Amino acid sequence: MEGMRVYPLDGDGLNNHVSNLAIATRSDLRKLDLDKDRFVPPAYLQDQEKNRKHLLKLNRKKRIRVKQYSLDGALLREYASITVASRKTGVSISAIWSSAQDKTRHPGRFVWRYVGEDYDGKLPHIKTAKRPVIQYSLAGKKIATYPSINEAVRRTQIFSSSICRCLKKGSRHAGGYLWRYLERA
Repeated sequence: MEGMRVYPLDGDGLNNHVSNLAIATRSDLRKLDLDKDRFVPPAYLQDQEKNRKHLLKLNRKKRIRVKQYSLDGALLREYASITVASRKTGVSISAIWSSAQDKTRHPGRFVWRYVGEDYDGKLPHIKTAKRPVIQYSLAGKKIATYPSINEAVRRTQIFSSSICRCLKKGSRHAGGYLWRYLERA
């Protein structure tokens, strides 16, 4: 009976007659309150208009203006925030953010920068890790060398996640083969 609670059936906490008492779990009591519309969420107890104005004020402080450039470096537009830019252009918020952080090249065929950072038409080099991998049989005989994991996936049709897990020593083999980076072999 642990976790069980006694409650009055008629909702009157002063009526403790045996015929008016029942037991239920906390979850059941919560459901009863919701069914009888006896529970009012704390958000509804606050003045909704005042709360909305407060949230808008907080969000305005967090907004960072962004600029939209063409790939050749011409400034196209400036937006009040990444969210506004996303709504107007259809490019996702995360894509605009990562472009402004110089993590991706050009989402939506545009380059994005925060106000105060300029773009001259030259994209920074984003390093891609191409590391040669070697495929071995389970007996340890070398079968093939590939310039990258993607090339190994194309030629062997083995999932890249399986090959990566094997390369990071998370599993012994992938697709019936052993895999090692060239510099570790």
